[in-house]
Amino acid sequence: MACHIEIGGKLPAALIPALADQIEASGASDEWLPKIPDDCSEMISDGEILDLYHNDHDELAELEEFCVAHDLTFRRWTTDHEPVVEVYEPGMGNPDWYFSTADGDPLVRLDDKLPAIRRVELLASLVVPPLCIVNDNYEESRR
Repeated sequence: MACHIEIGGKLPAALIPALADQIEASGASDEWLPKIPDDCSEMISDGEILDLYHNDHDELAELEEFCVAHDLTFRRWTTDHEPVVEVYEPGMGNPDWYFSTADGDPLVRLDDKLPAIRRVELLASLVVPPLCIVNDNYEESRR
C-alpha cells in the first residue's frame, strides 16, 4: 500500500529535530525508492511543502499524530485497491478521509446524499500550505 504524504504549516524551529526523528522512525523518504538520509532534517525546508513517500501507510501513523499534536496540515494518499485520501488541518479536531482515484481525485457514490458529497468536496479542497519555520515562542503563543 504505497502512499504519499504532504505536510505543511507553521513549524517552531525547536520542533525540527522532533519532526526529523518522526520521519526517520517512520521510514518515510523524499523519494519513492527508500533512501533515508543520515539527517532527516535535511528534508525539512522553510517555504516548501514536505513531500514524503512510503510503501506502507500504517508506518506513518505516528508521523500523522505528530502533525495533529503540533497543528501541521497534511494530506496522505494511499494507493491500494481502495485508494483513500486522509486530510488534517488545524481546527478539524481529528483527521478525516474520503475515497479517491489512484491519482487522488475524490470519488462519491451515486447514492451519496448531498451532505456527504459536500463533505468530500470540502475535504478535497484542503490546500496544504508550505512549511513555515517560526521562532520558538510561536508554540507558547498559540495556547
